[in-house]
Amino acid sequence: MQLSTIRKNNKEAILDLLFRTPNLSKKKIAKDLNLSPSVISKLCNELIQEEKIRESNQIESKRAGRKEIGLVLNESYGYVIGLTINHFQTTIILTDLNRNPVEKLVIPTSDNSQTYFELLIKTLRELISHLQMSQRILGIGISIKGRTDGIYSYSGIWSHPQDVKHTLENQLNLPVIMDNGVRATALQAQFEKDLSNFAFIKYVNAGIGGALIENGIIKLGESHSIAEFGHMIVDPTREYCPICKRRGCLESIASIEELYREIRKELTPERFPILWNHIKENPDNLSMTQINLSVAEGSIELNRIFQKYAHYFALNLINFNTIVDRKHILLAGEIFHSKQFQIYLQGELASLQLVPLWEQIEFYHSYDENLSAVFLAINQLFLTLPV
Repeated sequence: MQLSTIRKNNKEAILDLLFRTPNLSKKKIAKDLNLSPSVISKLCNELIQEEKIRESNQIESKRAGRKEIGLVLNESYGYVIGLTINHFQTTIILTDLNRNPVEKLVIPTSDNSQTYFELLIKTLRELISHLQMSQRILGIGISIKGRTDGIYSYSGIWSHPQDVKHTLENQLNLPVIMDNGVRATALQAQFEKDLSNFAFIKYVNAGIGGALIENGIIKLGESHSIAEFGHMIVDPTREYCPICKRRGCLESIASIEELYREIRKELTPERFPILWNHIKENPDNLSMTQINLSVAEGSIELNRIFQKYAHYFALNLINFNTIVDRKHILLAGEIFHSKQFQIYLQGELASLQLVPLWEQIEFYHSYDENLSAVFLAINQLFLTLPV
């Protein structure tokens, strides 16, 4: 390996470590990365000169003698814009390198691509124009619903493929990094949980999806559709899914959208008395928070639906892990905030498979979905150095 490549890799490792754990001394960085103090000192000094990191506070220590100086990312080196695009809305967030929000906007996502991109570009230009000239924007990260190769959105939002990356790059003169919402959140989880190998499943309003992280790398597959957890078939007697074109995939029969539809079909005070009270007799107030509360308080009809959905989810989870074989499985989504849904899921897994799987599952509740696009941008535009 060439010396320039080794230096690049070591500097990236320093940035990555400080991104995960700020305010570390050079001595601690050298120990964590298993590199000599002299090498770390030289590389850190270069990164300080490049203004990518800066000195922080003295590090408290019980040892006598001179206190060590901590190092942190230079949060004012640049800013990133994150876009979270689903078929309902687009959330735009501007943050510094420590993921501290500076500005947040929401616009509707139109199924008319031309109308949508005109509004999006206009909104982004206005956002950028309000920034001071000294506030450098490193680029844009996009977390988008559906299948994407990082350039085109193929499904999930519009009826025809759309070149999202080049459309924005050409109009805004900024680099764009894009991936689907599940893989973007999996990357966020990788940083926050410090995991290298795991399966990630997201069960949210925008859909059901999966991702695989192997040795710290997000797997894509030849058509960028690996680990499509939500589009595995669980009931072939059902109708075709408009996205994957398969009969009875999990997302088409047990998504959060389908849950809302199933409830609204018979949403009356007689059928759902507990839920009716929580939504204050207004169906427009329906949300997962009210549904989870109603389940916890003993809604018979909602508990029946939750048990049915847990059965479908457990089927998929067992088949999925049979193929991917991961010892660590992260599940994200508001439905998993429900202890009752967790109980149903654990019971369904136990009834379908004698070998325990529950011990491999962890619920990932702490993330901010709108920051996943920011993680994409920072990872590629700051933590990864040019060759």
